[in-house]
Amino acid sequence: MSKPPHLPDGFEVLVDEISEGQYNEACCGFRDATIYQTWAYSHARSARASTIVLREKGAIRALAQVRITKPPLVPVGIGYLHWGPLWQAAEVGKDYQILSTMLRAIRNEYVRRRRLFLLVRPNLYDIHADAGRIFSHFLKEGYFFLGSDIQVALLDLTKSMEGLRQGLRPPWRRHLRAAERVQLRVTDGHDLDTLRRFRVIYEEMASRKCMRRMDVNTFEEVYRSLPLSLRPQIRLCWHDGDVVAAGVFSITGKKAIYLHGATSNAAIERRLNAGHFLHWSFVEWLSERGFEEYDLAGANPDRNGGTYQFKAGLCGTKWRNGCMANMWLFGSCAGGLKRSAISALLKRRVGVQGP
Repeated sequence: MSKPPHLPDGFEVLVDEISEGQYNEACCGFRDATIYQTWAYSHARSARASTIVLREKGAIRALAQVRITKPPLVPVGIGYLHWGPLWQAAEVGKDYQILSTMLRAIRNEYVRRRRLFLLVRPNLYDIHADAGRIFSHFLKEGYFFLGSDIQVALLDLTKSMEGLRQGLRPPWRRHLRAAERVQLRVTDGHDLDTLRRFRVIYEEMASRKCMRRMDVNTFEEVYRSLPLSLRPQIRLCWHDGDVVAAGVFSITGKKAIYLHGATSNAAIERRLNAGHFLHWSFVEWLSERGFEEYDLAGANPDRNGGTYQFKAGLCGTKWRNGCMANMWLFGSCAGGLKRSAISALLKRRVGVQGP
């Protein structure tokens, strides 16, 4: 095996050497942090999650959680880095040398040393202004492009609230006006009682729709494990003393992510449009606090037309307030392992991919 490329002078790499508390504290200092790169989330998804940290003169400049698995009948292990690495420090912003150095360190550890198939889905969309530049850094550091198989709806929060409202699709705006005429109110929480209230309404909705349920127990385990600074925010929408809608949102960094949502049977029967009220109130909350982007997650018109129409309506007429965007997936492997083998594994859905 060839000697791994050297890191620039002054940098060092720590692999599985910091504690959960140290990692959580560091994670809060990155504007591109999300729940998907928290310690609790990664370790709940994989029994062999690994932590890698890039330091410069003692200061943490980048970090990541890599999930590792060994699928049956596959001769090598797979490492999956989901929504990472974190490299945009709050006080510095985007330092592309840090990105390249971290990508090199990750490849040195998990591809060259551990001989894993490595899959990386960065916190990046193809519509971002610097997407091409970041793409080139991945290629330069020995990664190859595997595609863009996840499409999401994005809302641009740098616009004014007046502009965002004007950009709503007409049916969405009508539903919002109707909701505003009803006596709805919202509350936010990060505590276990609020989580319990969300769980009740989620189970009610899942039964009504006969839908595939998320693993609520695992989510609750992650929620309990996270410090308050990294916990998702749960917003409840109330009517006549009852919770009629709820949403769970990752609000770490400068981007908000819609994780889960639910509406009650009563909200549907009374046509309260509580989901519209809840999401719009959350957009207002984000705008007031300087968030730059609201990721409403996947929107597939073929698999779930209703959800697609809801998200498209919020993002606006012809996506005027936002757009549909693709997340990229990159791969890397040691010399004897073939890129075609990784592609075959992806087609068979083998490995640790997924939220």
